[in-house]
Amino acid sequence: MKRIFIFLILFSQTSIFAKNSNSKYPIDLDSSFLTPYLTGIILHSATARFMPYPYFDGYDKYILHQSSNLYFDEVSKKYRGSFSISGQYQKELGYGTGVEFEFQPVPFFGIFLEQTVLKKNSESVTNLKAGGKLALLQYTKFSLYGDIGWGNISGDTSLSVGNGLLLAALIRSYPFRPFSLEWKNTFCFNPQKECWESYFGLGVFLNRTEFFSTYKYLRTINSKTDDLLKKSHGISSGIRVHF
Repeated sequence: MKRIFIFLILFSQTSIFAKNSNSKYPIDLDSSFLTPYLTGIILHSATARFMPYPYFDGYDKYILHQSSNLYFDEVSKKYRGSFSISGQYQKELGYGTGVEFEFQPVPFFGIFLEQTVLKKNSESVTNLKAGGKLALLQYTKFSLYGDIGWGNISGDTSLSVGNGLLLAALIRSYPFRPFSLEWKNTFCFNPQKECWESYFGLGVFLNRTEFFSTYKYLRTINSKTDDLLKKSHGISSGIRVHF
């Protein structure tokens, strides 16, 4: 949590110094400077359209922006979603399952729900996440999303975070048929503990079905002392259906 606060303080100080006419910064970084760019990003995402699923009908583009495109007018849609189920293994936490649901009812915003349950011997860990997803950039080969919501890790005492604020950044790409790439970093924290979770995923498409595998790393630290409480890493494989 300290690192997050330090970032926010540095950002705010940068804005203050930039407003000073004697500042060494050559441009004014106040809201009037940032507004056109933020507005452009939101409008760009808001006008996006999606094919029925990635690599639909042999077409390489999944996210469209040009209204003159034939697929944009006749085939594409304003919403997208996916549902996945996977088998999980982490060396320190054991075996289990994962379920994920993601839905964007409008092009620039959506919701997500995730649950992972792992068990080793008599101990089990449940990892829950839920919240909203904001599309910051949306292209077929590179998309960036920001998540904010609620997280809860319960079970293993050293790993358990309890209820906390969740912040995440997701990079997603459909580089060329039939592959997909994902990289996500998630922070969940409260006044006592904070958890960082990172995963990298590779997928292969067969029509609207995606077969994927991921590598995941997770660690929990004490928010006040930054002492490491527990870390874990492992793999998962599963099936994701796009709609």
